[in-house]
Parts: sequence; structure tokens; C-alpha cells
Amino acid sequence: MTHLEEHSSIITFVDPLPRPDLGSLLRSFSSPYFTLDMLVNYLFTKKDIQGVHDFLVNKLYSYRDFEVEFYIPQIRY
Repeated sequence: MTHLEEHSSIITFVDPLPRPDLGSLLRSFSSPYFTLDMLVNYLFTKKDIQGVHDFLVNKLYSYRDFEVEFYIPQIRY
């Protein structure tokens, strides 16, 4: 290890807002204006795209049970 390698460190910043290069869908999904209604709609319309579907299902777990309860009949397909 050289003297320079011993003192170098990596600083990682966590940005709460999505970066502009992430893609329009990910930016809209991460937006504070993205509602549960929109999530259920995208869950149905993008069900054939595996990565998008997985992301939306995981995002669904971030909502509380009583918020999702109304949508359960719509989510089952």
C-alpha cells in the first residue's frame, strides 16, 4: 500500500431525489407525488415488464395496511 492509498477514502452521498439519468419511470415512481392509485394503475399496465413489476410490488410494501386494503380486490389478477 502506498502512502496515497492509506489516506484515500470514498465518500458516498445519498441523494433523496432521483438523479436525472435514472429514467422517467423510476423518477416518477420515486416522486413524492406518486400516489397509491398510480402505483396500482402501473402495476396493472406494466405487469409484463418484470423489473418494473418487482419494483412496484416492493414499493407497495412501503404503504400501511389500511391504505392498501381498499386496493386488494384490484391488485389480484
